[in-house]
Amino acid sequence: MNMREILSIGIRIFAILLFLEAISTTLSFLSMRDIARENTELFVVSGIYFVVACVAWKFPLTIAKKLTPSDVKEGTTSISAFDLSRVGIALLSLNLIIDSLWSVIPAIVMLKGGYDGDPSMSYSGVFMLLFGFILLMNNRKIASLVLK
Repeated sequence: MNMREILSIGIRIFAILLFLEAISTTLSFLSMRDIARENTELFVVSGIYFVVACVAWKFPLTIAKKLTPSDVKEGTTSISAFDLSRVGIALLSLNLIIDSLWSVIPAIVMLKGGYDGDPSMSYSGVFMLLFGFILLMNNRKIASLVLK
């Protein structure tokens, strides 16, 4: 594997992160019904995330060629692409789990304390927490998908 191939794997993992951010942002806006009805342009952010994620997923080597200098040596490394993508997916899933805990734990504390808040505010956090665990447990399958 050369440097551009390693970078293209990172770009694909970044595309997964952007796609998950698009889902999380959309769910967050939908949980705030009044704000979402009044400000439909907020969904443009989710659309931009989704479009950039699709482009990054479809053309990772082209983006990697544009990001690396032209005088980069094409030497190979001893890291396998599969192992590298598994590490990237694991780091991505841990990031999702930690970020979603910031919204899920306060919601649980409020519900246990008898606070009559809106529990739908933490739905996106719960969804991302579950998706983080799914990514972590299915690391091998997702890494093979990244390499296709």
